Amino acid sequence: MSSSKTTIWIATVFCAACVAMTAASQTSQPTRKHHPESAYIPLMSPQEKAYVANVIQLVLLNDLNPGPGPNNKEQFQRAFNGLGPEALPLMIEWMNYSTAHGWTCPCNILDRKLCHFMDYARRKLDVDTLEFMERELWKGMKVDPPQPLMGIRSMVSGGAKNARMGKEFHLSKLGFVDLMKMARGETLNHQALKNANFDTSAKLADWRMMIKSIGTKKDKEEAFDLLLKAIEKPETPLQRSTIHNAMRNWSGANSEPTAEKWQEWRKKKNTLMAPLQNPIVGK
Repeated sequence: MSSSKTTIWIATVFCAACVAMTAASQTSQPTRKHHPESAYIPLMSPQEKAYVANVIQLVLLNDLNPGPGPNNKEQFQRAFNGLGPEALPLMIEWMNYSTAHGWTCPCNILDRKLCHFMDYARRKLDVDTLEFMERELWKGMKVDPPQPLMGIRSMVSGGAKNARMGKEFHLSKLGFVDLMKMARGETLNHQALKNANFDTSAKLADWRMMIKSIGTKKDKEEAFDLLLKAIEKPETPLQRSTIHNAMRNWSGANSEPTAEKWQEWRKKKNTLMAPLQNPIVGK
């Protein structure tokens, strides 16, 4: 693309971003819903999404073709720097797109911003966000990625692994009574949960770790009963498989469930486990 055409393209994106920014500012802001895979990532309105996409495009295109263009490039650089976690999915899409086209410099720009989100998620032991980044970065790549993408994906994978280990360690500090209370949705004032920033109602990975921990209480029939009730209302196939895995390894070491309960479990397993051929992301 020639320099003049690129300048016109940048100017066009600039105008589109101005329109999107105005529309987004005029849109009422109800209570935000969150991304189904991470409570840290708010969902955007169409106007907000258009604004964020245009800001990212403007900054990247200007980097590819530094030269004459809109006078207030600095304004949009500041807008890019100020983008919050709602922009994370789009930034990952542009990171992958830039990688596929061999745009090393845009990868460096996005890498710095993605590292900011990754560092926050690692500090908060936010396994959901780290796993989301791990899944999406490099997704569908058919080319060798540049060093920034390889570096951040490696750091994200390591951060997710360490966060899981940290949360499982703090979860192991809970006594059985408190674990059952947490599973029933009761509020707990436990230091281990505070240290791990645990929230099973909003964080999918936390919920999975809780169910896994309950599945290890093989001498507690109360744990078996709770899982038996929980599998009646799974919202996603991944929920079903999580509960199923927690129950199928049950040994009944000291307090084996009655034959009637095992029959009930097998009956529910046959009807509820059928849709698991194509698990979807969720709790």
